[in-house]
Amino acid sequence: MYLPAAWTDDRARCREAGVPDEVAFATKPQLAVGMLERALADGVLFAWVVADSGYGRDTDLRAFLHRERLSYVLAVPVSLPTAGPPGKPAPGTITGRITTTAPFAVEIDLSTI
Repeated sequence: MYLPAAWTDDRARCREAGVPDEVAFATKPQLAVGMLERALADGVLFAWVVADSGYGRDTDLRAFLHRERLSYVLAVPVSLPTAGPPGKPAPGTITGRITTTAPFAVEIDLSTI
């Protein structure tokens, strides 16, 4: 369960609400990694991990998914810096050449993420 830092920093408030003393603040992506670790350890089967940009911007979560070889689709904010493979055009440089009506394929090299 996500608890804001304002809660976890106030131990009296946590005790009054029945939150155990060992519960510390964790970001939502950190909680997601913990849930995924437990699911994998328990043999829970799933095909994909999908999340919004609040999770997609987190480098530790993306690294975990890549390291565990899990299939995932994470939204990322448009402001997130990207780097493509050497010799390939940067993502922002080709958008003017793509029309909204023409189908196109996107190739992603996961080793660069």
